[in-house]
Order: sequence, then structure tokens, then C-alpha cells
Amino acid sequence: MKKRDILWLAAIFVALIFPLQVSVANQNSSVDCSNALATADLQYCAAQLYRYADEDLNHTWKTFTENLEPNFKRSLIQAQQDWIKFRDSHCDATTFRSRGGTAYMIFYDECLEKMTRQRTEQLRNILEPNYNGGI
Repeated sequence: MKKRDILWLAAIFVALIFPLQVSVANQNSSVDCSNALATADLQYCAAQLYRYADEDLNHTWKTFTENLEPNFKRSLIQAQQDWIKFRDSHCDATTFRSRGGTAYMIFYDECLEKMTRQRTEQLRNILEPNYNGGI
């Protein structure tokens, strides 16, 4: 198959799939995640839970890193960048066998959510002076 043919097939694929994704996204605003059963609903709910966890992590980061000593902040930034790489690699590895399956994105987002919540807890332990939670 020629490169031109592959590009043409890719363009057709995108043209066919994109409207479906937009349609699903528009329907998801009414999903009841406590009773979700359909794969598309479960995917939406897993993505939402990860988004909420990520927002909490970002809020924790902003709240506690504003006034840090510069060397401590640089160290923490490096640790956070390393953690993001680890999180992504870990979730890629743990969901590897489900790639290509309908539940892949559900498993991947669940992994991201779990690791993000754990990291938020770790950051609170490091940064919040009197935080008594724990990992």
C-alpha cells in the first residue's frame, strides 16, 4: 500500500469517527455515573473521575507551593515532572493487555485517577504543615 493510500484511509477514518465522538460527548452530560452500564457511559464516568482527581491535585499544588523556598520548590517541581512520567508509564504498562478492547480507556482513566489521588495525598503530606492523612 502506498503512503498516499494510507493517508487517504486515515483521513476517511478521522472523518467517520470524529462525528461519533462529538455525538457521544454531547450525550454524556446527562449520564448518571452511579448507574452507568453502557461502555460509552463508563468511559465518560472514568474520564470525569480522573478529571476531578486532577483538579484536586492542581488545587493542592497551587495552594501549597505559592510561598515555598525557591530550592525546595525547584526540587518539588522536578519530582512532580518525574512523577507524571512515572504515572503515564505505569498506566500504559498496567493497561497494556486491554489495548484495542472497548474497556481500555476505562481502565486507563481509572489508573490515572487512582495514581493522581495517591499523589495528591503524598503532596499534602509533604506540603501541608498539620495534615494528618497518610500514605
